[in-house]
Amino acid sequence: MDWERLSAIVNWNEEALPAVLAIGVATIGFIIYYFTIISEKLAARFRERFGEEAGQARWVIAQRLIGAAVLGIPSLILIPLVLGKSPAAYGISFSINGTAALYIAVLGAIIIPMNLFRAGKPANLVHYPQIRTKKWDVRLLGISSISWVLYLLGYEILFRGLLLFGCVEALGVWPALAINASIYSFAHFFKGIGETVGAIPFGIVISILCLHTGNFMVAFIVHCFLALSNQTVAVFKNPEIEWVKG
Repeated sequence: MDWERLSAIVNWNEEALPAVLAIGVATIGFIIYYFTIISEKLAARFRERFGEEAGQARWVIAQRLIGAAVLGIPSLILIPLVLGKSPAAYGISFSINGTAALYIAVLGAIIIPMNLFRAGKPANLVHYPQIRTKKWDVRLLGISSISWVLYLLGYEILFRGLLLFGCVEALGVWPALAINASIYSFAHFFKGIGETVGAIPFGIVISILCLHTGNFMVAFIVHCFLALSNQTVAVFKNPEIEWVKG
């Protein structure tokens, strides 16, 4: 066996560490997240303890909180621990400059009206709102919205933080965009063909904007616009849901 050639193939390159860490965190994080949220045993425990409707609602919220933890927290811990840098060096910063504010305003002006039209369609109502409780009120809408924001915070810390900026550092912009859009698309498989395909151009565009502004905030806020406006419209447009005042 040609041991020298094998050694040359697997020879470690320290410059690859940010990309290897980022892809590893994304892969392991989504394995844990996906196989947790599809666990019928866990879902059944929530239904048994809280009842059918309340159990389903609590399980959906729990899924989002689990996603926030397993996707976002490892990045915050491993960047300083393994890479020896602050999270801000990999786009995990909450600053918003003028360019970011402009991008957020423009995309919000596109996304929110689009959802006002699209979110009430039957094809969307099959999946949203994810909480299928028959009666909604301000409290449930608020709790669901907060869980969405926390989930998307962890999600974007990973995708448009460590994964994007780590791969750019190690591989360059275009390989990083390709990797980010691919994994982002794979993460939407269980949401159907529409969201899976749509995630590719959206992922590329939003990643470019985040690179231009220097952090993940454009992706995070725009993603919140998308999720929260979709949820709100779906709640009020779904004929099976009753809005309860007070």
